[in-house]
Amino acid sequence: MSITEYLFHPLAWRSYLISGSSVLALIVCAIIAFQGLKRQKVSMPPSPSGLPVFGNIFQIPLKFQWYRFTEWKNIYGPIFSLHIPGKTIVVLNNHKIAHDLLVLRSDIYSDRTQLSMVNLMTNKFAMPVMPYGERWKRMRQIAHTNLNVAAVKKYRLFHEREAQNLVQNILQDPISWNAHFTRSISSAVRSSVYGLPSMNSNQDPAISEISGFLEDVIHMCLPFSNAIDIFPALELLPMWMSKWKKIGKRSFDKSTALFRKYLAYTRDNIDTEEVQASVGANVLAAETEDKLPEIETVWLAGLLLTAGIHTTISSLSVFMLAMCLYPNIQKRAQEEIERVVGRGRLPRLDDDLPYIHCLVAETLRWFPVGPIGLPRRCEKDNYYNGYLIPEDSIIIPNIWAMNRDKDIYGSDAESFLPDRFLDEMDQPSFQFQDAKQHGHNTFGFGKRICIGLNMANQSLFINMASILWAFNISNAETLNGQPITSFERNFVKDDGITAQPMPFKCKISPRKAVIDVMSDI
Repeated sequence: MSITEYLFHPLAWRSYLISGSSVLALIVCAIIAFQGLKRQKVSMPPSPSGLPVFGNIFQIPLKFQWYRFTEWKNIYGPIFSLHIPGKTIVVLNNHKIAHDLLVLRSDIYSDRTQLSMVNLMTNKFAMPVMPYGERWKRMRQIAHTNLNVAAVKKYRLFHEREAQNLVQNILQDPISWNAHFTRSISSAVRSSVYGLPSMNSNQDPAISEISGFLEDVIHMCLPFSNAIDIFPALELLPMWMSKWKKIGKRSFDKSTALFRKYLAYTRDNIDTEEVQASVGANVLAAETEDKLPEIETVWLAGLLLTAGIHTTISSLSVFMLAMCLYPNIQKRAQEEIERVVGRGRLPRLDDDLPYIHCLVAETLRWFPVGPIGLPRRCEKDNYYNGYLIPEDSIIIPNIWAMNRDKDIYGSDAESFLPDRFLDEMDQPSFQFQDAKQHGHNTFGFGKRICIGLNMANQSLFINMASILWAFNISNAETLNGQPITSFERNFVKDDGITAQPMPFKCKISPRKAVIDVMSDI
């Protein structure tokens, strides 16, 4: 077993409890935990019973945390706490509480809980997980300028081109639809960020370069997944006892080299039309104007590349599963496309397809591929509904529970139903109580809301519309050939902080005139 596999093996961090190198860390954490016992006498959010000193450490699963949190919600209520040595974790399980704390009290809830391995591998240049401070504000401002509603329209060319290529790829090889998703989304985002040409093959080396970075970071972002985050005193160990520090340094150097290579293309081709239309051109302009240091420029572009690829691919997989399970919804969406687009061309991003917008929102609500939000840090003691939330508490939004809250979405919250977002005029309406303007909380809250949400919505819209224009989707099966007739929780693949359906097969059939239209392109 490699060091990386050891660090992230489901039982790995628990083995530190009996390793000689962690004795000192355990003693320190036990003292801190003992000192915190008096504080816990104050009224804090309810909590499952735990062990002396270790608290709930052995009750928190490393996989499918959102399911366990949702079970505890049904026992302890919409806000509850967990305790590990030296730390309090507060889990938020409904829209209102998350909004009250993460939005209305954003001045003390916008910082991140610091994840030691993530920090080592990104050197605190990864904007989604970096501490709230001046660097974050600089990078966030530049990112927002390039990813707001108006700005993402500049990248339509890239997304429409790759959606067209996706249809062509699926037409030629329908069995490999998921691999085509990976190539298409990776290519569209890379072109949008750097102005690079399309990836022409599912075996393009860039795909594995990007996915390698993503897989490591996604696993490390899972709260409590490794010993270093549970026992921060381990960071005091010397380098020869801390191989994870070497792993982190190697990963940072490798990622920085990759991001520099891509940005060098943008710099060297800055006068071309496609590069001028990219995010990278504007990021380089910010560097030239001394708004960003060079290393922040490199990592900002790199994170804009990597942050949305995995989640968009996973959301498209959710969409494919939903279309198999809900053929009546697939038919209604196709009828709208027929009426607006016709059979003579592919859909475009400026097509008026309200039901497809609802389909995008419902896909993100029904199966949020980020089922728990990245952990926040509470910066000072404060009270909510009579409960003390202590300074330095780890705050975890349980997005899965919020998106399936029957108090918000009704008794059919577990069902896939885009119609829930249509008003009486059959227009999209996402103004659900406490769910803000998206109709779901998959993108997060407040100052830390997903910076790429507009590009994600744009990408999902054009790909879903293009797939439904071109194909009928049916007969979902497991890889062993068992029919899939309903969504089951054991059909979920846990990737760490993200989730997606387990790999599955389905029947994809070309619709009328697709072959003729695609042959003319």
